[in-house]
Amino acid sequence: MLSTFIHPCQTWKSCINAAEDQALCVLQVLARSLRLVGACHPLIVLHTKGSLPSDILGTLRCEGCYLHKVEPYTPPAHRECQNIIAAAASMHPLQ
Repeated sequence: MLSTFIHPCQTWKSCINAAEDQALCVLQVLARSLRLVGACHPLIVLHTKGSLPSDILGTLRCEGCYLHKVEPYTPPAHRECQNIIAAAASMHPLQ
């Protein structure tokens, strides 16, 4: 039998990249698990505008989750690649 003890005041982080219906289920399980072990803090759900419908956000709020909207982030390396591609596209081929 596998048994895991989670100290109630530890901090955990997870990144969930799932379809809306799966995200709700996963987040509900995480929120309920934190409550079951007597966690000191609720599950904090960071989401971007439009990433989760309002009904799912409402359900998560009812589960005791703390919801926080964040701006989308594009890593600098990706922006650099886009700039290189744009520069290359604007160049004229040698004639």
